[in-house]
Amino acid sequence: MRAVSSDIRARMAVPPFDNSAMDGFAVRSRDAHKPGVRLKIVEVVPAGRHPSKKIGRGECAGIMTGSAMPSGADAVVMKEYATEADSGFVGILRPARRGENVRLAGEDVKNGDLLVPKGALLGAAELGLAASQGYGRIEVFRRAVVGFFTTGDEVVLPGRRLKPSQIYNANRYTLGASIAASGCEPFYAGHLSDDIAHSAAAIAFAVGRCDALVTSGGVSMGDFDIVKKALRRLGAVIIFERIRLKPGRPTGLAVLKRRPVFLLPGNVVSSLLAYDLLVGPYIGNSHCGFDARFKAIAGFSYVKDDARRHFLRVSLDGNRKGFPTARLVRAQGSGILSSMSGYDALAVIPEGRHAVRRGDGINVITRRPSSHSGFPGK
Repeated sequence: MRAVSSDIRARMAVPPFDNSAMDGFAVRSRDAHKPGVRLKIVEVVPAGRHPSKKIGRGECAGIMTGSAMPSGADAVVMKEYATEADSGFVGILRPARRGENVRLAGEDVKNGDLLVPKGALLGAAELGLAASQGYGRIEVFRRAVVGFFTTGDEVVLPGRRLKPSQIYNANRYTLGASIAASGCEPFYAGHLSDDIAHSAAAIAFAVGRCDALVTSGGVSMGDFDIVKKALRRLGAVIIFERIRLKPGRPTGLAVLKRRPVFLLPGNVVSSLLAYDLLVGPYIGNSHCGFDARFKAIAGFSYVKDDARRHFLRVSLDGNRKGFPTARLVRAQGSGILSSMSGYDALAVIPEGRHAVRRGDGINVITRRPSSHSGFPGK
């Protein structure tokens, strides 16, 4: 979905005229106030044709759903509640109330109403509203281009034969998919080697072609974690470089040439969760990231090994005391990628809590469906 770059307002009322909500007969309610009344059919009004007759006393008009109401008529008797005779008359089987089965002009939208505000996503309903007003073209924001790097001499792209001590580059695909799911345009800027000069040149080249940058790996405390060194060489400002989060402690943020640079860990689980929790909601919009937290019952026991906030991948099932039961999905290590496939929610174990026992109440957050980016493009 795309986001509109300016307000969409109604150019006319919807519906633009009083019309029938049902197939049947347009009547004067005062004439159809009791069963057994016989009314003369003076015309039939199909959808798309304006009525030519005014409905007088004892008269009616055959009418289709969406057809304009004839002058004088103020109700519609459904076809199922009338008996039509060959003589041009119809028998009313059920009384009609004033306004029954009539859609009034402007009851949905009035001329000048704000239909879709600037920045809103164009879903099915929004597109329908614009089309109902005759908009043939809508201006939308350009998708933000988010460049991303992977790092490390130990990773190779899938399809190549692994050498000893090498692994496949999963982050190349998990990050690209995450950026696209946020509604942005992913741009794979390349793979950074463990050489500061090479990395600095690659980052300098990419930052001028993107609205934001994301790196994975190369941000821990090791001798070969060179991303922050390369950024400092380019004059970037490091806003923060560690966070009290597990998994994802090495997550950081820098600013280079007025563009945000998100520094994610190299472990694929840490990288994915840090992206979903912190990056996606920033470069995306309110539909990205995770929903408001709610209560669940722990179907597991867990002891924290540090004071950070922990996020555990869980499945949700059953209903106990009005709350779902949360169960751990596989092992919770930062390298257990299989735990990221098919989990229902994240259990949040806050900084001040050191352990969870089976049966305890806990907070969980669920993933929101993602859509178009609200991050401003150039």
